[in-house]
Amino acid sequence: MTCSGDCCRGSSDRDRAEIAAGESAAVDPAERCGCRGREAQMEGFAIPCLLLLLLEKPAHGYDLIDRLGTEFGLGGVDPGGVYRNLRRMEDEGFLRSTWETGGPGPARKVYSVTREGEELLAVWATSVARNRRVLDSFLARYEAYAASGDRPDPAAGGAGGRQTSGGGTEDV
Repeated sequence: MTCSGDCCRGSSDRDRAEIAAGESAAVDPAERCGCRGREAQMEGFAIPCLLLLLLEKPAHGYDLIDRLGTEFGLGGVDPGGVYRNLRRMEDEGFLRSTWETGGPGPARKVYSVTREGEELLAVWATSVARNRRVLDSFLARYEAYAASGDRPDPAAGGAGGRQTSGGGTEDV
């Protein structure tokens, strides 16, 4: 969900999620930038996935990296990025952590979601639902177009003519 442009740098995850969902009273997303948070970026989508995984069961970073791959198909996620997101979400109050010292091996930091993190996840879910409707609409229209056989006629310069089933063009 994070924008790669300067327009959204420095915003908190909650601000970016609210902007993406169109719910920020403080900043109109269209005035801030045209990106609307670029919530389709899978890198940023790891944030709500992490929150949901942690709501289901508190966990340490390595477990979360593994579950992002097996449960959400985000197997190529950068481990360093996951740990940075966990640290940032903890700093912003969306997560809390405790040290697990029992068992073999070194102590591990176990993360869980705070009330604020649950609220952030709800904002994300609203944004994802809105984006799903937009994507479903786009895919339905594209699939209808692809199935129709209508293609722009390259000879006509792509404007004003369409290929007919007989191979000719007609003006539109």
